[in-house]
Amino acid sequence: YAWAVSNMAKQNAIIRALPAVETLGSVTTICSDKTGTLTKNEMTLTAFVTSEKRYRFNVDASERKPTNFVVDNAYMATRADPSKYMKASEVIKKGPSAQRKTTRGKKSSFGFGITQSMHPSNEDEVAQTPAAKEEGPATTFADIAGGESPDSMFLRKALGGGILCSKCSLGENGGRKGEIGNPTELSILRAAYFGDVDVSAVKDSAPLIAEVPFSSEYKFMATVHAPVEQNDGSDYNNKLIAHVKGAPDRMIPLCKYQAKNGSFNEEDLEPCDKDYWIEQIAILSSHGLRVLALTRGALDNDAVKPGEQLGPEFVQERGEPWLTIVGLCAIMDPPRPECVDAIKIAHGAGVRVAMITGD
Repeated sequence: YAWAVSNMAKQNAIIRALPAVETLGSVTTICSDKTGTLTKNEMTLTAFVTSEKRYRFNVDASERKPTNFVVDNAYMATRADPSKYMKASEVIKKGPSAQRKTTRGKKSSFGFGITQSMHPSNEDEVAQTPAAKEEGPATTFADIAGGESPDSMFLRKALGGGILCSKCSLGENGGRKGEIGNPTELSILRAAYFGDVDVSAVKDSAPLIAEVPFSSEYKFMATVHAPVEQNDGSDYNNKLIAHVKGAPDRMIPLCKYQAKNGSFNEEDLEPCDKDYWIEQIAILSSHGLRVLALTRGALDNDAVKPGEQLGPEFVQERGEPWLTIVGLCAIMDPPRPECVDAIKIAHGAGVRVAMITGD
């Protein structure tokens, strides 16, 4: 008994009662929680959509470099096809054990059952076992995206609205330890951080002058700052910059211009194509992503007094659309990389994996 427990410990399995492990051989279904178990429990920017390009972010990034963002115009560029989703009964019928036969020679009706030895004795049986399929070389983020990457200055300007229009603070080394604030807002700061943007320098360079606090009633927040060339370019001297971040369906009607590929220099501003943005919102939402719009607008230098308490009418009631949309942030809680491999192993062993979540 002691030898068996020690042997299991060498395989990173710490157990108190060996008989409990013996029952694992008859397991046919694993039910798992989602958030924090199958996923990282860390809201992460996965895509940034501008008027011309889609930037895919490496959700598993651990190094700070602009190449964590790559142009990938095919990434989530079309609406998800609901017809591809199968009913639970169809999933069971088409499970990894669907082609196996029972001991009586009949085809199994439960595609996730273990009806015979998991150690095939002939080549035909090996071919039918998903775990026996030859795995190709590991696919990297660069292999998937394969496009050009922006520089950190572009990311600083394009994501600057998400950094400044926020009261969040990043955790240690961009992680969750010590972070403060809303997870959705933090996802933008974290993406900028791993895009090699000095998030603290952006915040320090443009102190807050006034703000419209977020409310679920109007679904946006706004902050007003003095222009800084590194954040805003050189076209807005003697102006004030209002950054407005919120639900895209509330932001689009307020936009007069769009920033051409995320550039808001005056010569790059073009009329807002509302149909384009509405379609992009629908596409990203169909994939289960949370979407935020980053917009901005220029104000007269004396339009706002320092510390002034502003209400939603500051943004909504200006007589006509006045904002410029910079881009859409698509946000998700990404799966843990190790869970993908673990689920493949479970399927190869004829074990069904079910996700049970409050979502």
